[in-house]
Amino acid sequence: MSAEDQLQIRAVCSRAIGLGIVLGLISFGVSSAKVAPVKLSEVITKSELIVVGKVGSVASDSSAQQSAILEVEEAWRGAPGSTVRVSLEPTWPCDISRAIVAERGIFFLSRHADAQWHISHSGHGRMEIVGDQVAVSPMVLLPDEVGPSVTEVRKVPLQIMAFYVRAQVEKLGH
Repeated sequence: MSAEDQLQIRAVCSRAIGLGIVLGLISFGVSSAKVAPVKLSEVITKSELIVVGKVGSVASDSSAQQSAILEVEEAWRGAPGSTVRVSLEPTWPCDISRAIVAERGIFFLSRHADAQWHISHSGHGRMEIVGDQVAVSPMVLLPDEVGPSVTEVRKVPLQIMAFYVRAQVEKLGH
């Protein structure tokens, strides 16, 4: 084997190794993508529809895409009608969107490229209501919190959450 052939083989091997490293870093970046904590005010701003309601049903369509039907009790932003169909399909690798039949909650919703409603902030815009308390994900920072120090679900009185969300919506002019 000539010196020139050896140089060509080394060049090809170097490119292959370089490509392998790049592809490895890209796949690592996608598989380890995480949702960063955001302020509740940002979740409100990015949600075109905010409703209090109960999950009436969860079903899969013919293509195995899951969705939920929300029975709307109250709309804090937008004009949804008595029910809203929400896609539970992930919009991001770490999307945790889900719905549990009969669960009551506040649902922060936004439309995506597929023209369907999705739970905002990769599923963290679903806040269960139990009694008069709202469960807030650690990925949603309340007005007095600074992340990422928040690590647990917090309980907030429903009346306080309603007041804050409505005030923020009013500031947005919607």
